[in-house]
Amino acid sequence: MAATRTLMAWIRTAMAMISFGFTIYKVIQGLQDGATQLPIDLHAARAGMVLTGLGILCLIVGSLEYYMVLRQVRVIMPIPYWRHPLLIAMLLMMVALTIFFSIMAGVL
Repeated sequence: MAATRTLMAWIRTAMAMISFGFTIYKVIQGLQDGATQLPIDLHAARAGMVLTGLGILCLIVGSLEYYMVLRQVRVIMPIPYWRHPLLIAMLLMMVALTIFFSIMAGVL
């Protein structure tokens, strides 16, 4: 159960980074598209991509750590690899990759 709680903490951290990165991207993009002159040149896409990429990295690291712990636990008792938190992490990773590539497409 500790491995599941740890993975859920990784998922919460990743969700915060992904949503914060996308929000920063949209706010700065809206300010740049509007009549507002920003005092400094902010690169909205870069900020959004960095935070979204860090969120994806959190999901990858957390999922790998969870998988390795489950592999060690399986030596003692049978436990399935594909549990609910891992499926949630994979779904969130697909959403995060979609957001990352949509930000990237907005740049090009």
